Amino acid sequence: MTPTRRVLRAKMAELARTLPPARTILEVGIAGDDPPGANREFFRPTEGGLYATADINADLKPDLVMDITEVPEGLHTYDLVLCSQVLEHVWDLEAACLGLHRLTALGGRCIVDVPFLYPPHEDLGIPEDYWRLTPMGLTRLLHRAGFGKVEAWNDPAWLVTGAVAWKELMHGG
Repeated sequence: MTPTRRVLRAKMAELARTLPPARTILEVGIAGDDPPGANREFFRPTEGGLYATADINADLKPDLVMDITEVPEGLHTYDLVLCSQVLEHVWDLEAACLGLHRLTALGGRCIVDVPFLYPPHEDLGIPEDYWRLTPMGLTRLLHRAGFGKVEAWNDPAWLVTGAVAWKELMHGG
């Protein structure tokens, strides 16, 4: 397991312990996870709830095949949206963050993380790897998408940047 994956697993476990439980959960971007939807280990929906996966690649067999840069308004929303190690592969970051906002229910939360000090992925056979974001950059993108409160973080070694964003009525929810 890479140092980045160790950092992410520890952070997801911490967030799962500290955030309120969610009835409906959507994990966006499941490529590279073994098994796909690996954050299911940490985040479990409340009784009678739903854990769904979404990816642009139908071959991964997600529950929903979708491009997060083209999420229409009025789609089903989720109490918790997880988007881990995805945004660096998306050219239009603003459209992707708006898509995450549209997928997050009013009063819900969205957890996003991206690599920071990590080599370009094209060396690993993944051709589209465009961005590295600071906590300030990720916060600004999430605010611009309409999220109200955003708590950004980075690990002490700066391997990963992440944030928890809340969709609130007063902030364009």
